[in-house]
Amino acid sequence: MPRTALFPRGSDLTTWALAITQRVERDFAFLRPKTGTTSLSATISNHISDINMTETAVVLMLPRTSNAAEMALDIWVSSKAAGEFTVQTRDGVSVKPEAVFDYVILPPPEA
Repeated sequence: MPRTALFPRGSDLTTWALAITQRVERDFAFLRPKTGTTSLSATISNHISDINMTETAVVLMLPRTSNAAEMALDIWVSSKAAGEFTVQTRDGVSVKPEAVFDYVILPPPEA
């Protein structure tokens, strides 16, 4: 049985290592959810831009401050698009100062 080369002929080790790293990051991206932090403004609708967002991704909002914890039942993700999502606040609820939320972007569930 012939030996299999560890990396293709004519390429150097750094190029090979970079290709393997990119392949692993692509194939196992779902194991590392993307995270971020946002502070809600006083408007009813807050747009949050994140390069990791897709239309089918799942967004979890987690309160980081006590003011955010008071508002946790009054907000939801109302729309999702490539690169951004929108957090909606229930009518009649004022956004508290320093309402800081952490968010987690999970890849879409497999069908």
